Amino acid sequence: MLEKIKSIFGMGMKITLDDGTVVQGEFDDDRFLKNGKRSYADGEIHEGEFNILGKLAERKKTFPDG
Repeated sequence: MLEKIKSIFGMGMKITLDDGTVVQGEFDDDRFLKNGKRSYADGEIHEGEFNILGKLAERKKTFPDG
């Protein structure tokens, strides 16, 4: 499911994948996450800047156990 969202940073998008992963933030040409947050169904969260391959360029990971 794709939603357009508005935050203090401007317009962005929120995508919910079939496996429960939620990706939200600023996308490049509506295709690649540039800056934002990816939350996985198991509780792990990746936040920050992402490169063109969707990998975290600047890392901040939060795991379910803290």
